[in-house]
Amino acid sequence: EFVAVCVPATSANLGPGFDSLGLALNLWDEVAVHATSGVHTSVTVEGEGAGNVATGEDNLVVQAMRLALDRAGAPQVGVKMRCTNRIPHSRGMGSSASAIVAGILLARALIGREDVLTDEEVLMIGTELEGHPDNVAPAIAGGATIAWVDNGRPGAAALLSALLSGQARSVGQASFHDLLMDATADVLHQEYRREAMEPSLALVDWLRNAGIAATVSGAGPTVLAVETVPDEICADARSAGWKVMALDVPSKGAAITRGRLAKLY
Repeated sequence: EFVAVCVPATSANLGPGFDSLGLALNLWDEVAVHATSGVHTSVTVEGEGAGNVATGEDNLVVQAMRLALDRAGAPQVGVKMRCTNRIPHSRGMGSSASAIVAGILLARALIGREDVLTDEEVLMIGTELEGHPDNVAPAIAGGATIAWVDNGRPGAAALLSALLSGQARSVGQASFHDLLMDATADVLHQEYRREAMEPSLALVDWLRNAGIAATVSGAGPTVLAVETVPDEICADARSAGWKVMALDVPSKGAAITRGRLAKLY
């Protein structure tokens, strides 16, 4: 049996929202699995992480898939997996959360029952493996999310959506740009990391001084600008050695692209 999923990159914290705020990015990993008899595992990795990512049972996608199958009470299968990775690894763009969500959704697709591995269970298992829900939630749902852990159970809130829906009334005389500048300013955790990631914080300072709302993406070193960056500033950043990517925010998150269930939502 052949199933496949796609999962977006994510950015977490978004300035002051440490371990709670997350944003999906339009950069996708794709994973396909042939389920075979026995328990043999073979993983082929293309793109980001090729040559470094584990190709056996230690692979994070495989681990997440097997845990999800166990939680669902489903039998384990042999795995012939192909990962097409586009999300950079260890760069603050949610590559581990993407791998975890991919594995859980592969289990969901293999089982093929809507009452097994529900949306809430996907979030719970993903948070258990990742440690916190800030990247997992937007990888699953897309868009912007706020999530936290309460008594060991993660949750996503409608509050952020409600606040954003009232944006026009709440901004008043302030421009949306001014609101973004204020909202992405952080005094909680970024400054403590300056010594460890001086180039990233220097880029954040440079962008913000140029009037662009920017912050460190997740644990860095990627820097996220939440509004359009002028071409000349992009060119200057490239000249300084930075890789510049223009990424939209997808309204939907992870999806089963081949299998018995068409998609997560």
